[in-house]
Amino acid sequence: VTLDDPIDRTTLEDQRPQPSAIVIERLDAKWGDMRLLAIGDMIRDVDGYADGQITIKAENWQRMLDLAVAGGLLPEQFRPQAEGLIASVAAGTGQTNSLDVTLTFADGLTRFGFIPIGRAPRMAIR
Repeated sequence: VTLDDPIDRTTLEDQRPQPSAIVIERLDAKWGDMRLLAIGDMIRDVDGYADGQITIKAENWQRMLDLAVAGGLLPEQFRPQAEGLIASVAAGTGQTNSLDVTLTFADGLTRFGFIPIGRAPRMAIR
């Protein structure tokens, strides 16, 4: 993470330094039978949103959906649509249990291919 100002003893007294760039050289997270891999980089655009790309591989993504529903991150009524979309994308790569996607962040939006799927994350420390 690159910050726009250095961290020093006055950091908490003044405005906190903000991230200006994030580079993910390799993220590899495992939990039980689930695995998440990611690489990519982003910069903060003029409005504070991420601009860049992240490539993600999710193994056992169905279990990740289970956890998202159980944790209240994905409403139960949206699970069939989410599962259908993800299954279609996974099948397009010849995999059923693994998902390989590239998310693009630009103009304040997150896109999967040309499809906007939501707002881009804000790159800010409050």
